[in-house]
Amino acid sequence: MPWIALYSGARIEELAKLKVGDVEGLDDIPFIHIRGRVKNKVSVRRLPIHSALIKKGLVEHAQKCGNADRLLFDDVQPDKYGTHSAKLSKRFWKYLWAAGVTEERKVFHSFRHLFKDACRDADVPIQVQNALLGHTSKAVGESYGQGFSIRKIMEWIEKIRILVL
Repeated sequence: MPWIALYSGARIEELAKLKVGDVEGLDDIPFIHIRGRVKNKVSVRRLPIHSALIKKGLVEHAQKCGNADRLLFDDVQPDKYGTHSAKLSKRFWKYLWAAGVTEERKVFHSFRHLFKDACRDADVPIQVQNALLGHTSKAVGESYGQGFSIRKIMEWIEKIRILVL
């Protein structure tokens, strides 16, 4: 899941509640469909799957899972409030702490910040960044139309390079 966050900028709750059926394809482009209970209306989006994630086996994993209604990561079950990410966030923090990362500001959400910086470094236009991250724009004209095609977003997402040590 951290790899997906790193290459998509998706929020932890969006990833934690992904179902197998949320890994889809359109025009031969695999994508993750973020939908359901989300932060806001523009958070519903299709995120093309970066080739680095395909190489790591994300699409293959989804295909092997079978049932479309099953959680993509079935070791992440919702808590008593229906939140899928609470236990995951705590588990990730323990992992970081054990790895020697003790700065309190370094959390799972940091992947969104890294992704945003990678978008800037790749000269991804702000409108595409907003579409990828599920951010709203204050410009009225941005709400017109259906948004970017999956093919155009894929072109931009493939320009993103993440330096992993």
